[in-house]
Amino acid sequence: MALKPILRDHRGELVDTARLTEEEGGATITGVRQPMPEHPSWGLSPDGLAAILRDSEGTDPSRYYALLSDVQEREWHYRGVLFQRRAALAQLPITVDPFSDKAEHVDHADFIRRIVMMPDFTHVRFELGDALDKGMAFGKTIWDTSARQWMPTAIKRREQAWFRYDRVDLETPLLLDASGQPQPLKPYGWIVHRARLNSGIPIRDGLGRAAVWAWMFKNFSIKSWQIFLDRYGLPMRLGKFPASASRSERSQLLSALRNLGRDAAAIVPEGMSIEFTKADGGAGGGAAFKDNATYFDEQLSKLVLGQTGTTDASKGGYAVGRVHEGVRDAIALYDGCILSMTLNRDLVRPAIDLNHGPQEGYPTIKIGLGDQRNIELIMENLGEMIDRGLPVEASQIYPMFGLTEPAKGKTVVLLKPMARPEPGEQPGGPPPSSEEDRADPSDDGGVLPKKKRTATLSAELGERRGDLARDSFDAATDAIIAGLGWVPEIDGLGEALAACTTLEEMEAVLAEHLDRLGTGKVAEILARARFAARLAGETSDPNG
Repeated sequence: MALKPILRDHRGELVDTARLTEEEGGATITGVRQPMPEHPSWGLSPDGLAAILRDSEGTDPSRYYALLSDVQEREWHYRGVLFQRRAALAQLPITVDPFSDKAEHVDHADFIRRIVMMPDFTHVRFELGDALDKGMAFGKTIWDTSARQWMPTAIKRREQAWFRYDRVDLETPLLLDASGQPQPLKPYGWIVHRARLNSGIPIRDGLGRAAVWAWMFKNFSIKSWQIFLDRYGLPMRLGKFPASASRSERSQLLSALRNLGRDAAAIVPEGMSIEFTKADGGAGGGAAFKDNATYFDEQLSKLVLGQTGTTDASKGGYAVGRVHEGVRDAIALYDGCILSMTLNRDLVRPAIDLNHGPQEGYPTIKIGLGDQRNIELIMENLGEMIDRGLPVEASQIYPMFGLTEPAKGKTVVLLKPMARPEPGEQPGGPPPSSEEDRADPSDDGGVLPKKKRTATLSAELGERRGDLARDSFDAATDAIIAGLGWVPEIDGLGEALAACTTLEEMEAVLAEHLDRLGTGKVAEILARARFAARLAGETSDPNG
């Protein structure tokens, strides 16, 4: 009996396969992993924000992660550009390359390709893209063994607030158990993705650490703008009353002024008046708040996308956007490379080891902007290179066309090119009647009966016409030639015409053959053929 191989992860930790199928890290009602989120952004001051950032670098980053989730809800521009970047990462083309051309390595690559082509794997990549905001993202791999193989059926996202970091290095993630104690993650049971946007500890890695300051300053500006609009958005209402007005009349006038701000209707005693004046301090004052908010939007675009040309309208925006699009593509390519590293470590190696044991090499997932090779140029020269002896692995050709290699034992219908028809094989043309009519002329000493010579000449003429499909007109032509007895006379006509170099020479050759054939019989046969064609058309008989 073969011994079960001992598996270790990339850190050298032993893999306990008996516990990999267990659910782990989910929300609990009575434990510390509560599904109800915190909202530390409510009423947050600059001092409070500084305290949250400072505490996050210790052993409890839960309030920091909760704050970043709040900011995504409240800062619309940041959420929009962050979504663009995460969506681009989720939709980048993904390929799987085998470690070598060996059959087992190709099979390993096909297995991984089945996993990454699952319908929900795009959403998995989007969820792991949350590391762009928070620095880290965690996915629990749900393994299934019902089909006698280890297959990851789901990768479930886990809240970053449910994790802590090792006190020694502040990098190794630990999961809080039901009692709130941090525990190491089970090997081969987790996908731990780090965005790697900054050097240092993971808590300082995400974009959100810089975005929270832009959100706070912009939030203050928006609040001031709202106060300004409340004060200066409506014209100043000024009430005038006579000196003899009583206290109750003055109160009635004041109430009327206030009602004008809401209902635009009021009544006042006779002798009182209301005037609307424009405050000079409000003229153009709102532009400062708008410019301030726009400034922070532009900085957030630069922070997330590296540019503003693809998000904000500006003069010459089309040309600028084309230039800035290259910056955005470079960032997306980097994000794809980092995610590829994570998947190769936490998904590819576990899937292969659990099914086949430790290997000398593993398939490689590549996430990028697609194949930049010139497919047309490759396919144009590939056949010639193969004919010259260049060995080419079929598994390298299928991905170029977005196809998968046929599975072993599966019935495959091969697509073959349409064969060019031989003369007489298409409908409308008279097929050879027997093997005798298709005999080689050399078998009869070079002398053929009239019928055979007619068929042979007709076939030769068909070949000269490029093997075009024959129809009833071709059949009629063959009948006319046979009926006139022209076969001996027109033998060699084609060769004579082919030897001509000028139009005058061709006219002379045709005139010589026409004089030898005679025009009277030609006119009679043509008349009969025309009459037969008319009857065939009236009776719908293609054979005349």
